[in-house]
Amino acid sequence: MIVVLTALEVERAAVVRHLVGVRAHRHATGTIFERGVLAGHPDREVVVAMTGTGNGAAAIMTERAITEFQPSAVLFVGVAGGLRDWLRLGDVVVATRVYGYHAMRSDEDGDHARPRAYEPAHDLEQTARVLARGTSWRAGLPAGEEPPQVHFDPIASGEVVLNTRTSATARHLSHHFNDAVAVETESAGVAQCGHLHRSTPTLTIRGISDFADGGKERADRGGSQELAARNAALFMRSMVAELAAERRRPTADEPPGGPSSVTNSISGTANFAIQAGVINGGIWLGEPPGLDLAALDDLTAAVAEARRTDRMTVGAFTRAVLGLVDLRHQATSPPTDPARLRALRRAIEEDLGGDAELLGRLAKVFGGAP
Repeated sequence: MIVVLTALEVERAAVVRHLVGVRAHRHATGTIFERGVLAGHPDREVVVAMTGTGNGAAAIMTERAITEFQPSAVLFVGVAGGLRDWLRLGDVVVATRVYGYHAMRSDEDGDHARPRAYEPAHDLEQTARVLARGTSWRAGLPAGEEPPQVHFDPIASGEVVLNTRTSATARHLSHHFNDAVAVETESAGVAQCGHLHRSTPTLTIRGISDFADGGKERADRGGSQELAARNAALFMRSMVAELAAERRRPTADEPPGGPSSVTNSISGTANFAIQAGVINGGIWLGEPPGLDLAALDDLTAAVAEARRTDRMTVGAFTRAVLGLVDLRHQATSPPTDPARLRALRRAIEEDLGGDAELLGRLAKVFGGAP
């Protein structure tokens, strides 16, 4: 099974157009996923969801989708702003690296970048490169239309819809992330969540819908988002068709290397001494520190509301949500590291910025312990 995430309705519609037998799948939290199979490939099951905009929202939805469906891969398919003059509207960019560019430290002498970077799963990138060398993925394009090109380059992912080449954010990107050719607002959250969730493979596929140069509204009115989303979804279609049969992912009670077992049998007066081997992974003794997952859900919703009502800055919100995703991963994927939990709690407390309500909810996650 493949999970395909989108941020906008125009992106979702472009993806679902390639599925048949689509039906709703309602998550316990109320999220509605769409579940179907790739047209012409009944053995390729696909789940689609809209994350909404922003890395924080994308991380939450990615965690939810991975936990619910245990996919073999997660693809983020959508549109992006181009940062290079050689790009054309409708071109497709497959991210060879995703930069979370909003992480920084701000001092009196200025802002200092502390970026996070995520590379795609090697097999997904290799599959994409092979597809891009051919033309079969373009099947379905209107006759006579100049075909889009596929580019393999880094993408910058932050919390700003960039529509200028001269703002402080634009200069920050140009100075610190000069190899990024496109900019958007979700892929860093998706990539980090995949990394934290047993290294679920992720890949970002974006169609260029504008050039982040002040002309976004004009381009959008001309249908550029529909064009870019259509081309990205066409490439996604071929990717899903080419991916190998579902790879089994380890369950919570077995090591990432896959299941293994050893059986010893003795009978009569046989003597049994010892069987030795190599143990991969950690050793889990006893129950992990108790975390209230219902309280964690409540805190996550409260943090989203705090951002909506401007009680939290964009940066603090993004860091807090990614911290909450990491906290859930620690709580649900033993062995749990108590030191890591304490460090996460301290970091999240800093991001909550002294908000008494949110800090109280955080304390409930840890059973009310100070």
